[in-house]
Amino acid sequence: MEYVTSFYWNEGSCGRLNQDSVSLQQAFCPNARFGWRKEAIFLLVADGIGGLAQGEWASGTVTEEMTRWFWEQALFVLERRGWQKLLEKSAVRSLRRIQEEMEWQEKNGQFYSGTTCTMAVVYRRRYLLVHIGDSRAYRIGKKECCLTTDHHQDGKLSRCIGDFGFCRPDIQTGRLRKKEILLLCTDGFCTGAPDGFWGQCFRGTNQKTAGEAQQSLQENLNRTGRFLLAHGAADNLTAAAVFLF
Repeated sequence: MEYVTSFYWNEGSCGRLNQDSVSLQQAFCPNARFGWRKEAIFLLVADGIGGLAQGEWASGTVTEEMTRWFWEQALFVLERRGWQKLLEKSAVRSLRRIQEEMEWQEKNGQFYSGTTCTMAVVYRRRYLLVHIGDSRAYRIGKKECCLTTDHHQDGKLSRCIGDFGFCRPDIQTGRLRKKEILLLCTDGFCTGAPDGFWGQCFRGTNQKTAGEAQQSLQENLNRTGRFLLAHGAADNLTAAAVFLF
């Protein structure tokens, strides 16, 4: 086992329905030719737009459909040469199809909705990151780095899946080093985080065994959530993380 994973999901203190959705999948990808199995990780966080109707439906739809995409499409190309580029094209096609289906349902239901979507596939220590909206992805190790750019204009969300029409997501590829964490989170979990915050939150995740590391990762996510709630976090709080053990 190379990776340990965990997630956090809390409605916060906003007093309304949780419109965030999260998916965390861990699979072995077999290689029939060489007889070994490598782990593949899928992470996704989606934040339904609270100012529009049925934000929970939008985030849930994207999360469900892209999780299905991971199991039915992504796993079958991971051993092909140039898998990151192949996954990029496949993911964009799937998001465009979801956009079209949401537009059709919204038109017939006479309502409008939308959601952010930040997701990653991690395989053989490399990752493909797909991002649209103002959820975020962080790479946390000896240094911490925000990998995404918030899609805002005049202080308001400018890109999403749903109401604004289809916008091509930002795509990024990279490589995780040992003892690094890839963290995906909605804006309720990361708004206002100062420099160095995540390094402090996940200090001590590096344990001697995978079981200890997984427990530590979950405890750090829970502790961070409690800290944010204690300091007035009102929005829904959602995060998913993978640690290269």
